[in-house]
Amino acid sequence: MGSQQEHSDLGRMPIAIGEIEEQRKKAKSDQRECDPDDFLDRIVSFQHVCSTLDISRTTLWRLIKSSDFPTPIQISPGRRGISVSELHEFIEARKAEARALDQRINRQSIPDNNHRHSDLEGDA
Repeated sequence: MGSQQEHSDLGRMPIAIGEIEEQRKKAKSDQRECDPDDFLDRIVSFQHVCSTLDISRTTLWRLIKSSDFPTPIQISPGRRGISVSELHEFIEARKAEARALDQRINRQSIPDNNHRHSDLEGDA
């Protein structure tokens, strides 16, 4: 009897291993289908921040010292990072500043055609 139970348990093991493999595959596919907004509350390393912004560590420290950059978060005694959502807000604010500057520059460089016409009409 004991041998019959052993065989039935052994027969179950490959199915269990197969189920585990299926669960792993499903977990990997679920990771790929995740919404990027799910990761906005993550904390990333300074190395990741430097890579994302394409800046040096020295420049990162200058930004941190400025008042508009996100404050680092202590993860452990030797590790700090930056909140992804706060970093995203910083990047969006910089993009808005750049767009506003571009608009001001474009307005200044476009000649005022109405002003020219009024000068010509005055000469006539």
